[in-house]
Amino acid sequence: GGLAFTTDRITVSREGVYLICFNTICDSSSVRRDANILVNGSTIVSTLSENSTAGYHYRGASICYYLNENDYIQVNNQDWYDAGSSTTWKTLSVAYLG
Repeated sequence: GGLAFTTDRITVSREGVYLICFNTICDSSSVRRDANILVNGSTIVSTLSENSTAGYHYRGASICYYLNENDYIQVNNQDWYDAGSSTTWKTLSVAYLG
C-alpha cells in the first residue's frame, strides 16, 4: 500500500516476519532529506540522499523485520510534501513472509 503523509500508518494484523520496502524519487528542486522506516514510532532504517541540483534523485530501503500483532509501520520523509515545483513519487510495500 501507499502512504500519503507521515502520520499515515499500516497496522499489521498478525505476528511474524514482514518484508518492508520503501522507495521515493524527487525532482531537482528537492533538497537533501532523510527517508526513514519506523515501527511503532521508532526508526528501524534510515537513508540519506544528497542535494539534487541536476536531475532526479532516488532513495530506497528494504528490510525483513519481525512484527507483533497490531504493530504499525510509518515512513518519515519530508520530500513527500510537495513544495513549489517539486514533484515526488513514492511507494511503500509490506509483505507478510510468515
